[in-house]
Amino acid sequence: MGYAMANQRTKGIHFRLRSRAYAFDDGNKRVVFVNVDACMVMQGVKLTVIQRLGDIFGPDMYTNDNVLLSGIHTHAGPGGFSWYTLYDITTYGYALVSPSPAVTGCLFVVLCCFVTIHT
Repeated sequence: MGYAMANQRTKGIHFRLRSRAYAFDDGNKRVVFVNVDACMVMQGVKLTVIQRLGDIFGPDMYTNDNVLLSGIHTHAGPGGFSWYTLYDITTYGYALVSPSPAVTGCLFVVLCCFVTIHT
């Protein structure tokens, strides 16, 4: 996403972006918090993560009510991953490949939390 400068172009990996997940389960309710190295987490990323978690665990374990995704606000991440034009102007629109790493990273750390809770 850079600093909203249309002439700012990058390729490859400059900084590795990470995500971290924290799961809380009191035996009655489970909540997972994912912190992503991104400027922000767009609605499309969250909805896709929840959909994929539903594909893996069924529709009731991880939902919009118990999955929290948060960005740390870095300008070192990719742009073009929003479903909203305003955020994608400087990248000349939505790029299908941009949200994939964020979604995959979120899924991976949630799966790691799940395995840790159940071992």
